[in-house]
Amino acid sequence: MARIIPLYPNSNCLLVVVSVLIFLFFSGAGSPPPVKAAGGAETGAGQILLQAESRSIPALHLESQLHFDVSGVLADVTLKQTFINQSDLWHNATYVLPLPETAAVYAMTMRVGERVIRAVVQEKQQARKTFEKARSEGRKAALTEQFRANLFHQQVANIGPGEQIMVEIKLLQQADYDQGSFSLRFPMTLTPRFVPDRPQSEVVITPGRYGWAAPTDQVSEAHLLSPDMQAANGRVINPVEISAKLNVGMELREIASAYHQIRVMRHDAEYDIGLVDGPVSMDRDFVLTWSPVVGTAPRAAVFREQFDATDYVMLMVVPPERDHAIRALPRDMVMVIDTSGSMDGTSIVQAKAGLQQALQRLRPEDRFNLLAFNDATTSLFTNVVPADAANLQAASQWTAGLDAGGGTMMEPAIQAALRADSDGDGYLKHVIFITDGAVANEDTLFSLLAQTLGDTRFFPVGIGSAPNSYFMRRAARLGRGTHTHIGDIDEVQAQMGELFDKIDRPVASDIEIHWPGEVDVYPRRMPSVYQGEPLIVVARADSLEGQVRITGIAADAPFEQVISLDLEQQSAGTAKYWARQKIQDLVDEGVMTGQLDQFKNEIIEVALAHSLVSRFTSLVAVEEVVSRPPAEQAREAAVRNEMAHGQRMQVGYPQTATRARQSLLIGLSLLLITVGLWFVRVRHIARSLS
Repeated sequence: MARIIPLYPNSNCLLVVVSVLIFLFFSGAGSPPPVKAAGGAETGAGQILLQAESRSIPALHLESQLHFDVSGVLADVTLKQTFINQSDLWHNATYVLPLPETAAVYAMTMRVGERVIRAVVQEKQQARKTFEKARSEGRKAALTEQFRANLFHQQVANIGPGEQIMVEIKLLQQADYDQGSFSLRFPMTLTPRFVPDRPQSEVVITPGRYGWAAPTDQVSEAHLLSPDMQAANGRVINPVEISAKLNVGMELREIASAYHQIRVMRHDAEYDIGLVDGPVSMDRDFVLTWSPVVGTAPRAAVFREQFDATDYVMLMVVPPERDHAIRALPRDMVMVIDTSGSMDGTSIVQAKAGLQQALQRLRPEDRFNLLAFNDATTSLFTNVVPADAANLQAASQWTAGLDAGGGTMMEPAIQAALRADSDGDGYLKHVIFITDGAVANEDTLFSLLAQTLGDTRFFPVGIGSAPNSYFMRRAARLGRGTHTHIGDIDEVQAQMGELFDKIDRPVASDIEIHWPGEVDVYPRRMPSVYQGEPLIVVARADSLEGQVRITGIAADAPFEQVISLDLEQQSAGTAKYWARQKIQDLVDEGVMTGQLDQFKNEIIEVALAHSLVSRFTSLVAVEEVVSRPPAEQAREAAVRNEMAHGQRMQVGYPQTATRARQSLLIGLSLLLITVGLWFVRVRHIARSLS
């Protein structure tokens, strides 16, 4: 009787099944399941697609107009965003709205045809109830909420078939001043934020309204900060028109934009600015710079506004530069580079070039170490080592071999950088932190910096087309350092050179401002100021007259400046900007102490008095009439943000610390090994039968 040998013995069958499961697990790690749309197109959860002419198009389309009206050092910014329903169904729109981290959002209107509905500021929970009630009743409504200083959430309810609704947001933005030039940076999109910690399984997320990340203990609003992204691939998907008007009261020698082509027309003392080629994609920050004629840059300026019979003053002072040399102390330089998945593409190229440039600026008397982080933190040396030729060569080779992938576990990297030994007397410790800042747990990181910095100075370097500027600016402030942006490979040498010039130059410290009377001034703690950078403070008082005296130390020598308040310029928006600075100061104090709720009522009081959006207040607009028929149901649709220029679309969004491409290769390798073992087993059986 012939023996019957099974083609798939039980052991091999089990091995195949297990390997297939491992392959599926690894290849899908960190990725939300795609939603099949009409025509077989795949999209992330929440994006509704329609089929048109054999291609998939989003049900909701977004068009934007951005205008800056600059006077003095404040820009009054208007952002108009039109949500267009391209379907024959009713829709509710959700959009994650990036805004400048210094923005004071003070007004919102909703336009439906000829109808204009003006928003009011309400406490956040009340505003949300107002909006949700209007949405359920079929009324048109809009809600603007803040979840980070630079990330807002825009919702629009009950957009009818073929209908357009325009939401107009007004905000104030302070122009930065550095090394004789002014600049405005406005974000157009965001880099997907890494969300650490385990998701809160009990939280229910409404499909279509929110993003791919689930809330965690560290990031309770993760679902509101994680929009689905789309790659432009050469197309203009979310088009934006950009224009500006400059009237800054000084002769200018140059007006430029680093990442957009602009045209400039002058009319007497006013400059009109626009884009050369019309609307562009919202795939990178817009940066506008203007430089005064040499010798005319201000050393001090005072801007004033009266609001409710109260004086509000903004004071800008550039401390004096010292010509005489000072003794340059040796430095311990700990340089950290982000190699997480969000850095993949041009960002990692720029970051590595920046690190190589930093190595070239080390002096023989310095010591250094290099750290890299993604899922884990690694270091080149066990401790700081002398900056000699052999160590620098090893560092250069180590840097060249870095690549990007994995999660953005930034907290352990900061801890490792700050605890790196600096046991030599007379060494100044600096940390240069090169990253796109794509994290959602900023408060945790800020608290860590505040508690563990000691005497170390912290210098964030923002990388890419859409870095998290809120993290850069705040981390630099806490670390008594300065922040730098590198948005293009051609900027690396100049930007890193400027950073090291600041590190090498003396810092203005121990600054005190003596006002002629009682004032409520922010920031309350005067920061150190690097050479070429201004000190900017805002103050409120019943009446401000006379002189302000500023004292401090620069280049180991005392300085004093006296400024007359009678020479002020009138500047609308100063009062709102004072309120914005006070709110941020209160938030910072709450985050640092872990007692933010203690400041909640005061923040709400200031925000309501000055009509500002904050962590605890929102803008809501509701139309009186009911638009949507009771028989119709509005679908939820999230408008996608555009992938930042130069970034690569990741297989999995960074909810957890995963290496999507590496995991895929691991899964494939295991499957191939299993198939190989199976064939060996079959051949062995075949030989035994012959």
